Amino acid sequence: MFGIFVMLVKGDAGGLVTPAAFVGAMLAAFLIYILAWKDGLRPIRVILAGVAVSAFLGAGISAMLIFYSDKVHSALLWMVGGLWNHVEILYPYTIIGAVLTFLSARHLNILQLGDEIAKGLGLRVDLVRSLLTAVAALLAASAVCVVGLLGFVGLIIPHTARLLIGSDYRFLLPAAALLGAAILTISDTFARTIFSPTELPVGILMAILGAPFFLFLLRREL
Repeated sequence: MFGIFVMLVKGDAGGLVTPAAFVGAMLAAFLIYILAWKDGLRPIRVILAGVAVSAFLGAGISAMLIFYSDKVHSALLWMVGGLWNHVEILYPYTIIGAVLTFLSARHLNILQLGDEIAKGLGLRVDLVRSLLTAVAALLAASAVCVVGLLGFVGLIIPHTARLLIGSDYRFLLPAAALLGAAILTISDTFARTIFSPTELPVGILMAILGAPFFLFLLRREL
């Protein structure tokens, strides 16, 4: 929401959108963490809390679009998602975030054992989880500020990669990154050609694919 606010007020200010999106992502992650916490975290509670926070922020975005109705077109194109220009903005954030993420694979493997076991192994659970949340927010915010809201990519790809290669984060993280890039590229190509010469934003296609997968995860967890 912060990124859209900067975009509407400042226009095409790529250098400001990413920091604003990062701040918004951190606040949203913190709120989801608080709402989902109840004697620990469970994936289903995180997903449901994320849906609730997303709906709340979506209402704020809709309100801003009404107040800045003269700039709605550019904001709507960004919200539906697409592989646009200015990819170079991603480079520093992606490199820093990817390095920190891959270096954290061992800590992620330990966290899978549960908080009590992780603490017994000497891991500072709350600190590590907070730092990893910040890294995830940085990667998500930098990607979103360039390609828009492709929310279901982060839901579909990690679970698919986990089903394919298992839960060892030393292999899961690079596999998810490569699989995400491949599926998004294929989906974007398909979206651009299916209704040619009209180009369909890839975010719409990803939502069509992601919604059934989201329901599948809910039925599996409940």
